[in-house]
Amino acid sequence: MTETTVGPDYDPDHDHETLTDTEGQPITPDYLQQLSEEADTGYDLTHARQLDPNDLAAMRTRGRPTPHTTTAGQSRAVSVRMNPELLRELHTAAADRHVPISTLIREATAQWLHHHAR
Repeated sequence: MTETTVGPDYDPDHDHETLTDTEGQPITPDYLQQLSEEADTGYDLTHARQLDPNDLAAMRTRGRPTPHTTTAGQSRAVSVRMNPELLRELHTAAADRHVPISTLIREATAQWLHHHAR
């Protein structure tokens, strides 16, 4: 049996962020079932983009996209510690808006900097 250690910031009521697809649709069990049924019927790949294995620039676009890109380049992941109450409120607000918590953190940071910049 594997033992898992849970950190002090763990909140069993909010132990996950709401996941959405690329169009902001919440990923629910019904949504996953619909995708599964669609996959079972098969996909028409005749119009799918074909990648040239010799084109390194095109190959770099494969995989999970960076969630936010600026004119200065791709975004960087930043680790932030929050007390459990603030994290709970953040999860609730993100779920209400159907967005990841990272979106709220980016928006709040940009707004704060806009109002407090020198």
